[in-house]
Amino acid sequence: MSIKLILDEIAAESSTNQKMVILAKYKDNELLKRVIYLAHSKRVKFYIKQIPEYIFLAKIFDLEEALKELDNFSNRVLTGSEAVFYLNYILSSVLPDDAYVIERIISKDLKIGMGGNINKVF
Repeated sequence: MSIKLILDEIAAESSTNQKMVILAKYKDNELLKRVIYLAHSKRVKFYIKQIPEYIFLAKIFDLEEALKELDNFSNRVLTGSEAVFYLNYILSSVLPDDAYVIERIISKDLKIGMGGNINKVF
């Protein structure tokens, strides 16, 4: 199941307890854990204030590979306009659902309405 579908499933639920039950269903999904860590960790910063406009061109990266590429921003290998240009390249090179997940990670908000309750599951 794609990460975006899991996030949508959690976001669609209004009860915090049910959100935790849904998240617990996927607690063995390492990619989901990585997405949540990158989006919620105060230690990881991407230093990009605005998501650039992009158009899906071709699938070059899967989500896992794209997440590794985000290290270029958090480690300050790429900064400024180079970083924005490379983020545009990454977003254009993954499937639209994966691009949405990356946008949510960069903005540090997965929009699932769980806040600190994630730590109770993981």
